[in-house]
Amino acid sequence: MGRLEPYLTPWLAGLALIVGGISLLGIRGILFTPLLNKLLNVDGAGSVLNPLFVLGLFLSFIYLLPYLQAHPPQFKFSASREDLLIWSGLAAPFFMLLIRYRLTLDFWLDEMISIIRHIKHSLYSVIFSYPAPNNHVFTNMLSNIYLRLIGLHDMRIVLQHPYLLRLPYVIAGAAAVLVIAYTAHRQIGKWAGYLAVILFTTTIPMLNFLAQVRGYSFTLLFSSLVTFFVLEYRRSQSRYSILGLTAGSFLLLYTIPSNIYYLLSLILFLTLAVIFSEDRFRKDQISFQAGRFIFLGREFTLVASIATGMVVAVIFYLPVIRQILNNQYVTTAGLFQGTVFKDVFFDLIQHLLSGRAWLFIPAGIGFFWLTARALLARESEKLYFAGLNLGLFMLPFLLSFLRGDEPFERVFLVSFPNLILAAAMGLDFDLDITARQLSERKWFRPAALGLCFLVLNGSLISTHQSIRRETFFNLRQEKRQQIEILDQRMWASHFLEHYQVVPLIEFTQNNHPEAPVYYHQTYTRYAWTVYAYFKEFGIQVKGVNQPPRAETFYLVTTYPDLSRTEMTDDNSDLTCRKVSDQPSVYQLLLCTSGEDVSASVGGNTLGVAR
Repeated sequence: MGRLEPYLTPWLAGLALIVGGISLLGIRGILFTPLLNKLLNVDGAGSVLNPLFVLGLFLSFIYLLPYLQAHPPQFKFSASREDLLIWSGLAAPFFMLLIRYRLTLDFWLDEMISIIRHIKHSLYSVIFSYPAPNNHVFTNMLSNIYLRLIGLHDMRIVLQHPYLLRLPYVIAGAAAVLVIAYTAHRQIGKWAGYLAVILFTTTIPMLNFLAQVRGYSFTLLFSSLVTFFVLEYRRSQSRYSILGLTAGSFLLLYTIPSNIYYLLSLILFLTLAVIFSEDRFRKDQISFQAGRFIFLGREFTLVASIATGMVVAVIFYLPVIRQILNNQYVTTAGLFQGTVFKDVFFDLIQHLLSGRAWLFIPAGIGFFWLTARALLARESEKLYFAGLNLGLFMLPFLLSFLRGDEPFERVFLVSFPNLILAAAMGLDFDLDITARQLSERKWFRPAALGLCFLVLNGSLISTHQSIRRETFFNLRQEKRQQIEILDQRMWASHFLEHYQVVPLIEFTQNNHPEAPVYYHQTYTRYAWTVYAYFKEFGIQVKGVNQPPRAETFYLVTTYPDLSRTEMTDDNSDLTCRKVSDQPSVYQLLLCTSGEDVSASVGGNTLGVAR
């Protein structure tokens, strides 16, 4: 290693990273080969470039391995193995529920748009196409690369086995839990870390969003990392924290453009922190010492780091910047005309609490009590932690209101980790005060934590089952208005177990495969999903509102009784039988003219959803 030391420099390590990244995106025709083929109008670029990409990846690995051995990152993981095991145990019920009820679900509308328009094609269609905000560019790009690396090119396999594509998103969600727990552990204490895991993993919207093939689980991960690196830099002024913050800011914005509100809120908070800080007139020296990085003060360094990440993300967005800035979802009602506080804020709080308001009340009391004590005692680090998390949760709503937005509730999921950290801080303070009143009895904290774990997980499971029952009841009773209202909320969020299409396809292929398939335009919810699914399996589906000219046909609908009545009212020879019995938005009718439908399918019916 001694002979290599003069050549192991940060600049060459950075160059090796760039070469390795380019090579990784080049092998197997992931990105650069299709772009060069399109640019040069040839088809053989891959045969020339692939060996070069493999060589570049190999050389970068050979250089970075001794570099990292000689210059290991100056970061010590302060949590113990015991803490990691406890975090895993506390999160286990949530991820068991997630795997049982979410991982194998068919994809719903927004996911199918991402898959069909972007993920299944080349990276060119991800980076240079933005027909709608459904293109969460970074995660679609990551999914595209992931499917290529594992050799999945047949999208029918993915549609039949959704867990193959959902898995990276669940892993990102698990990483977000780890980052949130570690942030609370490092900044407050180990009991706050345990509480943060429980609070995060007993929330219904997290159950609905962490496995979605969209940008939300990665958004939660990147916003958690941004918060962590800001706080970590405050402690150590580490250059690795600055690099992490820059990368996290870039990835957060490049995942979903609306995350810009979160980053602007962070910049606003840092600016206010300087203005109201007692040492705002103190001039930090410019420092580029080994392991430390300060440039014109800590807050200025943080702002510059975040702004750098944002600028890089905007540069990456340039191919589609016009579509991002000019679509119906970014129009505004005018300055100070936003509806976020009237239509979103209080509903969002209710959904995030998930029936646990009784717990967040003492958490809020503890948070503000601790903040007041820190203010009186001038404990700047506690005040900074409290202000940062409260600001990052509240300021995005304020900025949306000022601009005049009419946003979706899910836009503000990005701030949820900060609400959890603030609540963990308050509850940890409550436990600390109570433990002192009990003369520091050792049994109290574990007992209180165990009680929280049992009660909150019980609340999560019972609330989830209650929503399922309500949704399935509405579907069976064909309560159209209630279904649409529930679907629009984060409480259910299009993602309970009622968007099943593959069972319909399998049934039509096993029973009367020659019969054409239609969907009822008036009564089929998110009909494009049905069209896209059947098309991927090589089945053409058309929309109708009148009986088609076919003796026997299948009809997909959300409201089978309404569809049966409308189809048979003016056609006495037509008989329609419901052949699906799954509690799903998508039901299947088999319609036959002049024949007993029961005999035509031999009594077969489609059972409950898988």
